[in-house]
Amino acid sequence: MFSELRSWLAIGSVVLLGALALLQHWLADRRPAPTQSRAAHEFVVTSSEDQGPGSLREAILAADTAEGRARIVFLIKRVALKTPLPPLVNMRGIAIEAPEEGAEIDARGLDVGPVLDVDARNSSIVAIAIRNAPQQAILVRADGFELRSATVERSDEGLYVADGIKDVLVEGTRFAHNRIGVRLVSSDPGIVLRGNRFVGHREAAVWAVRREFGSRSARKAMVRDNHFEDDRISLVLGNAPVVVEHNEFSGQHEAALYLVGQGVVVRENRIRNGAGSGIIVDGVQGAVIEANELDRNSVLAILVRGSRNTLVQGNRIHNNGYGIAFVLGDSSSPTVARENLLLSQRYDGIIVIGDAPVIGHNQIRNSRLAGIRLLDFFPLSGAKIPTHPFLEGNVWAGNALNEPVRGEYRQTRPQTAQ
Repeated sequence: MFSELRSWLAIGSVVLLGALALLQHWLADRRPAPTQSRAAHEFVVTSSEDQGPGSLREAILAADTAEGRARIVFLIKRVALKTPLPPLVNMRGIAIEAPEEGAEIDARGLDVGPVLDVDARNSSIVAIAIRNAPQQAILVRADGFELRSATVERSDEGLYVADGIKDVLVEGTRFAHNRIGVRLVSSDPGIVLRGNRFVGHREAAVWAVRREFGSRSARKAMVRDNHFEDDRISLVLGNAPVVVEHNEFSGQHEAALYLVGQGVVVRENRIRNGAGSGIIVDGVQGAVIEANELDRNSVLAILVRGSRNTLVQGNRIHNNGYGIAFVLGDSSSPTVARENLLLSQRYDGIIVIGDAPVIGHNQIRNSRLAGIRLLDFFPLSGAKIPTHPFLEGNVWAGNALNEPVRGEYRQTRPQTAQ
């Protein structure tokens, strides 16, 4: 599925959008069970060596076989690994902690495998920096995990949460310059990412994609109060029941959010200064994009493509390339765009291509080209797909062209490299 998404991003986004450029809440969702404040056994790391007395390896082995909950405490600044560590398997849980100033695990000496393989319920990692992991910095295979005040950098995948895992809290942690920061295979509503910072991810800061919609529960996983910057794409969410709320996104290379499938609510986020688009909604059913501010994104603020029953409401959209684009949606279950404020787009405020959305009670002001542009879609083969939105109660003012501008969009074959 990843290759399919990358193909759309590389071809669909570039080709289609390039053509366009030419023309308190549910934070109280059940939190993970807090780590117990006391442990039956404590083991200290006093050696920076890969093995031997006082090493992290010996501490994990001792914690794994302890009768009762165990704590591992770093009394040194750095451990350099040469061989994989044993997994964390104590059935009562293991806490790995460092003093406030933190400690580092350098995994550059490893070839394969996770750095910390957590298969012990109610375990936690606090104030530890993990760098240079060849695969996962942290692999979570047990419920009730907490990652707090940590750093995960220059790894293939920062945190991997396996399928079916419940009650995970990631808080106050910095993920930087990984391929993927957090991969959520599990879509349990008890997963919370809160107050973290994500910087410079080569593919995605958070990747949560499932083949099928993961939960019918009214509760959703939560991505809240995080800061994302300079990622290729910050959030890739597919069939993941997630609320994305009160986050800041800046400087994304392709998109801040890429949504497929169903189950996502994107509410009250700030999305700005992207080199591509703010939000791409691609083949989505029932998404809610509400009360966000999107500004100074070079190509487009919001693209809704091939989607149905999606609500785009109450967003503040200003100083982007294009404002909102609706492309090839399902006319029997149309997208609804209402009560949005669109100001000073460099091109068109709203553009509709082969779609029939409901566009009502929006304000579209001071676009440098058209307030709204309506283009019939001509595919490479087959019949024309007309554009016929339902327009009601909108305000068009100060645009270069206030009346709807009609035209056509003819699909072309992507050019191949010579």
